[in-house]
Amino acid sequence: LFYIILAKQFSCSQFSVEQDYVIIRKGGLYYLHEWNRTIEDEEWIIPDEIDGKPISGLSSGFTLSQTSVKKIYVPKGITAIETGALFNFKNLEEVEVDNTNPQYYSDNEGVLYSKSLNDLIYYPRAKKETTYNINSNTKLISDNAFNAVKYLSSVDIGNVEYIGEKAFYKSINILDITGGSNLKWVDLDAFVETKFFANN
Repeated sequence: LFYIILAKQFSCSQFSVEQDYVIIRKGGLYYLHEWNRTIEDEEWIIPDEIDGKPISGLSSGFTLSQTSVKKIYVPKGITAIETGALFNFKNLEEVEVDNTNPQYYSDNEGVLYSKSLNDLIYYPRAKKETTYNINSNTKLISDNAFNAVKYLSSVDIGNVEYIGEKAFYKSINILDITGGSNLKWVDLDAFVETKFFANN
């Protein structure tokens, strides 16, 4: 793979401060690889362009640990979100995806899916709800999708067929998993350090 690495500061009309960032070019796309912001906003809008370069992807762990951010807006141009990209948002409650994004979709509860709804990609770690019903069209719970979720205790997995590696890892309050009549595969450590794992 061919990488171009840029490290500098940028100003954007959406923000009032300059921020350090690193962009990498991978597979012909520009990824936001690091984005270090010092302001404590509750909402972040991911930029889809920096210095004239279209940002198409978010690298895994692209930002340092964030405790103030409760909502993230994903614009239409972001079409590649790596596993773990949103993991450092400790208190995130909602992801909102632009309706015209061709790759991703967020439901009315702020949960991130693939556009087709086949994959549940990410459940925000600090959503206050204790129950959640996965969309009936979803076949895959992605790796780490519910990793370290704080409050959730019951999940109806509906028609899911595959549960990814560490999908519910360290979501300590997960106790009840319902549905799953079509389940074919559960990957490594999917339920480790949950109440469900301890009781089964």
